[in-house]
Amino acid sequence: MTIAPPFDQDPVLAGLAGITHGFFGRRAFPGPVSPDFDMSMTLGTPPETVAANRRRALISLGLGNAGLAIVRQIHSARVVTVTAPFAPDHRPEEDRVAKLRANYAAEAQPEADALVTTRPGLALGILTGDCAPLLFADPKARVIAACHAGRRGAATGIIGNTVAAMVKAGARIDRIRAGIGPSISGANYQLSWETIDQMAAFNPRVAGFAAVPEGRTEPHFDLPGFVLSELERLGIAPPPLPACTYADPTRFFSHRRFTQHGGAQGRQISIIALMPIDNDG
Repeated sequence: MTIAPPFDQDPVLAGLAGITHGFFGRRAFPGPVSPDFDMSMTLGTPPETVAANRRRALISLGLGNAGLAIVRQIHSARVVTVTAPFAPDHRPEEDRVAKLRANYAAEAQPEADALVTTRPGLALGILTGDCAPLLFADPKARVIAACHAGRRGAATGIIGNTVAAMVKAGARIDRIRAGIGPSISGANYQLSWETIDQMAAFNPRVAGFAAVPEGRTEPHFDLPGFVLSELERLGIAPPPLPACTYADPTRFFSHRRFTQHGGAQGRQISIIALMPIDNDG
């Protein structure tokens, strides 16, 4: 029996023709795949296991033959427009033949925190452990994007820059739809006032999403609430609030939970892709 990995979908994105997407979690599966379904190449899971995990995620979305583009995320506001996977993202067993393919990108994996494409059959992936993964689509223009919105990137403009890159590629703001994946909730995201002040120096709207909860002594930051407010400010309908990564260790990795309490360490992946158009019908 084939068991697909777990993933959630945004209800609006799920209804768009020609687009597939999924926000993946860490629930266990039998077979030669990481029991925690870790998607990170840098946290100790063997690279071949991570490659198998990523391939299984693509297969579950009907993207078995797709390339997967993933950037080196650095909590920046930088967006790249891509037409092919980057060299490090190919599965090792395919490297020899992949270099002969037209869709192989020889350049190294860039440092950025969002990707935009108009190429069918190319999956865009974002890794997260508490930050907010955002997936975007304009189904008419066939422009999609994946965005990693941590506190620093969100404050410095990664969301607006992603939307601007989509518009440059042919999208229209009034047609763009967005979904947000599992991320840490304000109730579990304690920060210092110094950190919040640093963020507010880039974006004063940050201050409206920082508060000291009742019974606490330190401020907490509502990252998902801030992200949704930024979408609304840009003219994009905000999607439903996501599940909290910190609060549900059975379903999600959480970097903050790991640093505070130990347990499983890893990253989940969020994927979006344009399905190829069948011109035969």
